[in-house]
Amino acid sequence: NSGQQTISGTINGANDNTEALTITANNNLTISGVVGGIANKQPSTLDITTTGSGVLTLSNDITTDNDQTYTAAGGVLLGANVTLTATSSDILFSGTASTVDSTGSTRTLTVSANEIEFDGAVGGNAALGAIGITGALDLDADITSASSLSVSTTSNLGANVTTSSTQQYDGAVTLSADVNLTGSTITTTSTVAGSTNDLTVTGNVVFGNSTTDTVTGVAVLDITGNTTINTNTITTSSTQTYGDATSDTITIGTATTLTTTNSQITFSGTVNSEASEANDLTLSVGSSEVQFDAETGGTVGLGAIGITGALDLDADITSASSLSVSTTSNLGADVTTSGTQ
Repeated sequence: NSGQQTISGTINGANDNTEALTITANNNLTISGVVGGIANKQPSTLDITTTGSGVLTLSNDITTDNDQTYTAAGGVLLGANVTLTATSSDILFSGTASTVDSTGSTRTLTVSANEIEFDGAVGGNAALGAIGITGALDLDADITSASSLSVSTTSNLGANVTTSSTQQYDGAVTLSADVNLTGSTITTTSTVAGSTNDLTVTGNVVFGNSTTDTVTGVAVLDITGNTTINTNTITTSSTQTYGDATSDTITIGTATTLTTTNSQITFSGTVNSEASEANDLTLSVGSSEVQFDAETGGTVGLGAIGITGALDLDADITSASSLSVSTTSNLGADVTTSGTQ
């Protein structure tokens, strides 16, 4: 149909989750009634399309038994806090024109699905509130502005994510492009696979909650804020930078090995072990060097610090069990260890 359209009534199926629902509008379309609100009466699939410059406004919850697809030539607006549920199936905002924005205030988007895919920018014109995803995320366009993001399973990140608060990635993260994650604290609780792409975190970061939550295959790794490392492995083909000021903190939460391919590791902030621990820090940089710009072990001492490569020391190593350096050392500060150097 053409012209402005509003569907304000509820929509349910007559049979047991077997009926497909397709809606096509040649202008703006608003869905303000609940879709699939009755158990066992949800549409099987939902496919909504607006053509021309038609804007799709979602102002209520939508539940289907299978896939949901939104193709909106004029973009998608959240007219209320919305929950989208696709039982064990996928939700797709299809095409770069299918941007997702709020109306009036920062609307929340809650998703329960096997996977949600965003092909258009999210929050580019009006910020969203919290985006909570129970399921996987396939991100092909920037999340430009949201209050927070959480993903319960895997994340395929092919674009940047900017939130005013936290980002939580509880499944394996794969980078399919150079990615900048901007937020207060970015937390990963599984593996991060870089696929030779750069990872920049503008804010604080927590890598892992167990030793096996490795970070591998990243090209350049750059953290601007505080870093907590709870994995035993971070490997990059190029440089690693932790912090952009001496006031930043790097906490070594477990015995860990940081490796580059002949590229520098820079600790701009202080380096300490987790409280009441003395974790080893192994650094392998090949023909390059490790640079410490702020005190190491000043609050909680480290275990053994082992460097394969060179050392450029610009602030004291106050407390460690030992220090070894395989090539040259430029010592511009004191080194105190309980054992050998």
